[in-house]
Amino acid sequence: MIETLAHPLNQPRFDAAGRILTGSYTIIQPRVSPTLPSTTASPFSRLFADAVGIDPYTKAISDVNQDLAGEGSYHGKGIYDVRAFSRVLSGRFLKSGC
Repeated sequence: MIETLAHPLNQPRFDAAGRILTGSYTIIQPRVSPTLPSTTASPFSRLFADAVGIDPYTKAISDVNQDLAGEGSYHGKGIYDVRAFSRVLSGRFLKSGC
């Protein structure tokens, strides 16, 4: 994932307003799917594991909010570009009076 994020074609690019441009990436997360042995390892996995060989994301239901905003949700493990996050989020959160 580090090499993928560091590849020149995946580097975050910004417009004049500081927004990430389409086709550049700030977060990359791996595809998650069960292996054949893991689907029968326990009663829990037999009950909840998807059929092996089927992409789990093809069954995902569209989130209207994501569709309207043109953005996605982060689902756990992954990697992100720290400089891009800092640039995008700079000044967006105010410190509380602690």
